[in-house]
Amino acid sequence: MLLVSGLAACSDSTGGSTPTSELTPHFSVSAAPNSITFVFGRLQAEGFASVRLPDDDALIATAAGQVKQMRWTIDPVGGGQYASSLTQLDGGTVITISLSRGNDGDAPNSQATMPEPLEVTAPVAGQSVTAGDALLVTWAPSGTPDEMQVVMRTVQCTRPGAGNTTTSTLVDDPGSATLQVDPSLLPPLASGEQCEVDVQVQRVSEGTVDPAYAAGGTFQARQLDLVRIVVLQP
Repeated sequence: MLLVSGLAACSDSTGGSTPTSELTPHFSVSAAPNSITFVFGRLQAEGFASVRLPDDDALIATAAGQVKQMRWTIDPVGGGQYASSLTQLDGGTVITISLSRGNDGDAPNSQATMPEPLEVTAPVAGQSVTAGDALLVTWAPSGTPDEMQVVMRTVQCTRPGAGNTTTSTLVDDPGSATLQVDPSLLPPLASGEQCEVDVQVQRVSEGTVDPAYAAGGTFQARQLDLVRIVVLQP
């Protein structure tokens, strides 16, 4: 009996036999202007940060006549997630991610609607700014109450060192924001040294998760655009 129990535990080392009602999904869909649309999904359960489903189960993304099965991938931080891609989706397009299971426990109706695309009009690519200064970020507002996020992410610096990522969340869609360039975006550098930093504006729409899942799941669809600027150490 002990041997049988041990084998059963090993056979489910990925949490794939977890009932749908105990899975918490986190889905996201993102697109940049004139780009493909990326679809990601992570299923979590008690004791499993990322559940890998059995081969006879599937997560399927559907939008604008496109149907794609999401594939298991290893993400940059070493965890697992499901991913797929679709051709460019217009604002207002509904995306559905459905879970199909070999036995029972399907969850076919997780949905989100793509927000309107956007273009960052300020700052401009290559613009220089000093850490700690204010930076004006502008785009054309959509006239919707969609949440906006401005993400600043360190890309490359004069010399190696850990940078950072900062996210500012804006209520509704004002079309502009004046934000401090956080000094934490720069690793320890001498005065005058610099980092390249991506300024990414995201228009975010919250979707709904199929009620067959456990509570606490999320589904976000986002349109984004970015420019790369230079941040100087004062």
